[in-house]
Amino acid sequence: MKRLSFLQSLAMLGLFIGLQNLLITVLLLPSILIHRKAELSLSVIGVANAVSMAGTVLLGALICRIPWRSLLAFGPMPWRLAPAVVLMGLGSFVLCSEVDNITRMFLPMPKVFAEMFEQLSDVARDPLGSALTLVVVAPLSEELLCRNWVLGSLLARWKHWRAIALSAVIFGAMHLNPWQFIYASLLGLSFGWIYWRTGAVWLCILAHGLNNGLVWWLGFFPLDVPGMTSSFGAASALQPLWLDAVALAVYLGGAWWLRRQTVPPSWEERPLEPPPLPTDLPPVLPPSLPPVA
Repeated sequence: MKRLSFLQSLAMLGLFIGLQNLLITVLLLPSILIHRKAELSLSVIGVANAVSMAGTVLLGALICRIPWRSLLAFGPMPWRLAPAVVLMGLGSFVLCSEVDNITRMFLPMPKVFAEMFEQLSDVARDPLGSALTLVVVAPLSEELLCRNWVLGSLLARWKHWRAIALSAVIFGAMHLNPWQFIYASLLGLSFGWIYWRTGAVWLCILAHGLNNGLVWWLGFFPLDVPGMTSSFGAASALQPLWLDAVALAVYLGGAWWLRRQTVPPSWEERPLEPPPLPTDLPPVLPPSLPPVA
């Protein structure tokens, strides 16, 4: 399978973000013109995300001269590793929730952004659309972009820890706001480590979908846990220490389990070698002599 270069993967990521923002603006125009305000919802983001991903794959295949099927190569799903990834996903969800609390404690969210995030987190307005966006569309597109394309191109050229770190920062930056940057980058480190150890995009999609699925579930069944279910505009509070400790233990247990079961694949790009010469050559026969008269 032909891989994108790092610059090509960055160009594809920029193309996706540009198309997504353009489509969101177009989809919000009727609401702005009729109601004089932008009714942003997860369904709108999901539609823009899916269409932008399709456009990015088609345009990227033409520009980079790579078959579109190669860009959509997700590979097999190693189900035996799924339990370990689920444990890592559960632990990272709680830990990233605490990181979000600390971030908003030092960087309070302005009212306009708090209202926008509250609007997006209201999954009860459109349960099916928000579930498809959070659990299906976003994990598929973002893991294809940031792990399969960006991280895959880096692992073929750099040491794994440098490649994972840079791809995680890119993943955090693509959320386009400082409040999600830190915990999204930490999630990117976790997803990147899974991808480096296994080479399986589907496992990263599973971890990403689980994290977003828990956000969707808490929108319907909020737990009375300090620091986990507070609104974006409220004063930030920390979670109970015991919860963070349990989450860290669960995450490390899942990572240990995954590490015991895997050997990182070879990510180095090897130059094409000429085909080997045959070792068993046929015997050389002497030339035939003309008949003696």
